[in-house]
Amino acid sequence: FMNNSEVCGLDGFVSFDPGYKISFTVLNKISWGKGCHTKKGVPTKFRFYVFQNITLWDLKRYIIDKLKMDQKTLKIEKIGIHSKEFKDSENSRTLKQLGIEDDDKLSVTAKVSANTFDHLSLMFSDGTLTPEASRMFEEVFNLYTTEEGVMNREGAANFLKLCTNQNTKLDDPRVNRLFDSYNQAKDERLTCDEFKQFYIDSIKSKEQTVWSNIRAWSYKTDLKHGTERSERERSTLLRYKIP
Repeated sequence: FMNNSEVCGLDGFVSFDPGYKISFTVLNKISWGKGCHTKKGVPTKFRFYVFQNITLWDLKRYIIDKLKMDQKTLKIEKIGIHSKEFKDSENSRTLKQLGIEDDDKLSVTAKVSANTFDHLSLMFSDGTLTPEASRMFEEVFNLYTTEEGVMNREGAANFLKLCTNQNTKLDDPRVNRLFDSYNQAKDERLTCDEFKQFYIDSIKSKEQTVWSNIRAWSYKTDLKHGTERSERERSTLLRYKIP
């Protein structure tokens, strides 16, 4: 019960004995489109020097300071012969208790919720996008634009690869339909507004497919990317409420 109540860690409430100092390698496997990190300067591999009696949650806090993301979306796995994925219910346990030792290797990825039932609305009743959805579509569109700020066929093919995890050719029927239906100037240069219109129409006809795309982009049900951070209050921890 206590472990489940402390999936968000102890906010520094740990043993007075810090234990031995250990070091290990962290491999950052979080990517967003094109195989690139969402923020410039985010390392793909780094080494940590910490005490073995810090909690898993505290380790996550150190890692997210480097990766600029939300602890609740961070997934950590020990790789090697004794590989193990660490669960949120273990956040209050120390690295020593979890078997994280000197010279281990850990990989980090972003968790994406599969629940599409409790989510923000994508569109108002008048057929316009909500501000959150509009921002999200703009962010994704901008990943695949040219220097002129438009999406060409190569960008569209790479975008579809992100959505489907399949290699997509420039003359793929889906690419053709996108440009035939929404590229008003017929110049093979899709604008952001045209991209949004594609999704407005898709929301009306197949919203579940749109949410499948959103999950593929590593966005959460609040329409924020998995690397966006959120804050929490220390006072919400159960151990601070028990007399």
